[in-house]
Amino acid sequence: MTVVFALCGFIAAAITPTEQATASPCNGDCVPNVTHNAVPNGPCLPRTRYDFGADPVGNTFICLSAGAWAAAPPLVGVRTMGTRCSGQLSAQSPDGIAMLCEDGVWSWGPDIPR
Repeated sequence: MTVVFALCGFIAAAITPTEQATASPCNGDCVPNVTHNAVPNGPCLPRTRYDFGADPVGNTFICLSAGAWAAAPPLVGVRTMGTRCSGQLSAQSPDGIAMLCEDGVWSWGPDIPR
């Protein structure tokens, strides 16, 4: 794919992007703002966004509204709220909302700060 830019009709340049956009969703290893070194039942600061954590071996945790880390289903990546899912999994929306796969649809979890 080649993109041509023209500035005020004077200069034209062809730019070929080195990477193509991918339609595949972000998986667990590319979820932004995950807190590392979360400790089960350890203290955390509940927020309205980006509430996931991981321990040193990669287990998923969520910062509960009570201010403690709790085990969560495996974090599979960034997904869109309301879209189909399967299994007992967790994901983060593009704007940082923690979600659970419930009844086959990505939705807010029961004790996730808003």
